[in-house]
Amino acid sequence: MDRIFYGLIFVLLSVNMNGLDLLPDWPGYLLMYTGLGQLASESRHFSALRPLCLVMTVCTLFLSFVRLSLLLSIVSVAVKLYLLHRLVQGMEELQAHCTAANMEIDTLRSRWTLVVTADAVVIAAALLRMNGLITGLIGLASIIISVLFLMVFHRARLAYRAARI
Repeated sequence: MDRIFYGLIFVLLSVNMNGLDLLPDWPGYLLMYTGLGQLASESRHFSALRPLCLVMTVCTLFLSFVRLSLLLSIVSVAVKLYLLHRLVQGMEELQAHCTAANMEIDTLRSRWTLVVTADAVVIAAALLRMNGLITGLIGLASIIISVLFLMVFHRARLAYRAARI
């Protein structure tokens, strides 16, 4: 589960410096691919996500060298949100098998809903070509929401680890 968490950090957060993404998505998808492999027997959702993570590793690696169009960005976000949704479903299955762990599934699901909303607002801002200040504030809110999702996922992974020991 650790690799999934660290992969999510790369996938959900962006740190740009002079146009260079210091947290590119492709290592995150690769980490998630290996982490999902470790848990594939625990949930059908985890095993189903592995090929998607591999495809996204290759696609985002390629796209890191090519300037993204808005359409490709929207597709990438949609795939990321689908992946997160299936990941939450996998966590729900883990919770069902490991009732000793409080994995905060309801909170994780609500944070996923916030991530979806934030990404939709970011895309709308890009489509509407909003000014820099508004776009910056929307981007900051999106980062905060992603961190909130990561925090709940982190607690869920610690609870799962403690219950498995």
